[in-house]
Amino acid sequence: MHEDIHDNGQQMQLKLLIAEVTRSFFDVSPSDIDAKINDALAACGSFVGADRSYVFLSTGSFMSNSHEWCDEGIEPQIDSLQNLPIIAFQWTMDQLLDEGVVVIPDVALLGPEAAAEKETLQAQAIQSVIMVRMETTHGRDLGFLGFDAVRNRRQWTHENATLLKVIGTIIATMLERIQLYKQLRSREKSLQDLTNRLVEVEDSQRRMYAEQIHEGIGQDLALVRLHLLQLAEKSGSDWHVKMQPSLELIDGVIAWTRDLTFELSPASLFELGLAPALSELAHRSIRQTGISTTFTEQGDPCPLELESKQVLFRAAKELITNAYKHARPGNVAIRLDWKESEIELSVEDDGCGFSESKDHQGIGLAILREQVQDKNGRLTIEEGEGGKVTVVLPVRNNHLEAHGQEERP
Repeated sequence: MHEDIHDNGQQMQLKLLIAEVTRSFFDVSPSDIDAKINDALAACGSFVGADRSYVFLSTGSFMSNSHEWCDEGIEPQIDSLQNLPIIAFQWTMDQLLDEGVVVIPDVALLGPEAAAEKETLQAQAIQSVIMVRMETTHGRDLGFLGFDAVRNRRQWTHENATLLKVIGTIIATMLERIQLYKQLRSREKSLQDLTNRLVEVEDSQRRMYAEQIHEGIGQDLALVRLHLLQLAEKSGSDWHVKMQPSLELIDGVIAWTRDLTFELSPASLFELGLAPALSELAHRSIRQTGISTTFTEQGDPCPLELESKQVLFRAAKELITNAYKHARPGNVAIRLDWKESEIELSVEDDGCGFSESKDHQGIGLAILREQVQDKNGRLTIEEGEGGKVTVVLPVRNNHLEAHGQEERP
């Protein structure tokens, strides 16, 4: 019983670690991606008790160790693990392809079919290893994520492997995202198509993780809270008082997971519509920043296609984040104005102003511009005291009617 509770506790902690790693990759710039991956390797390696953790990326017929974390006193191996022929480690590659994971409790016991792997691992003084395939949310295989035990043998479970595969997917999807962004910069002629692909990857990633957190951590915590309440009722009022701090802690973590799932992919946008989602964004922003943030809506709402709703919500989120970071405002106003043939979203603040020449327009605003242009819309920035950014999109009523769609506003 106690072992089950301990194992469940470890799995819960690993799920929380996955959530934190996911959050650390939000809106990361290409120049920061390597540092973020190394931070994730350090956090995950320490958590699972590994002495070394690393990423191998495959390119054609070769693979290379691209990122590495080593515990104190462990010798790095990254420099000697470059451009290795994949065919030389066929046993490992077959296992990763078939099962998605390789668990080796004792390297010394590897059979002749894994002779190459045994020789390479023993040369690095590795006693135990677990490797998981890095596959993006769209099924693209980028390589694998590995954890080595050097000082002592270690027994990793397949339950560990399942959750570590999620970490591998997070890193793989982020690497794919950065690769796509670099292609955007170098191939301007195909800029629009690649931007749409980049946003699709990000939206898919965010919705998947929001569902995992809600269905995994959120539901687990709710069940733990229910069990504690039932136990307190059976044990008397004194137990209820003693458990109150634990219940308050669980309530706080549940609230945190709700904030995180909204940040990842707001359910209100898909279930209720654009205006309710923007209203919720304003209320959450007040709680998180302390800055007065209002939302107002004018005009008669009309059906709006899902992609346009996503563009406008993403615009509001990006623009208020920029205002908080750079303008130091006291008040921020989000306005949604429904017109006869277009919809206008504006974000205005009373801070120090916004200049297009300032070097704080990152990947988020660049992608937003491309998305707006792709929708035949326009984005304008008004400079001066305070700041105002307006996004206007056409309302495609005819398009919706032709396809029989009944989108919420």
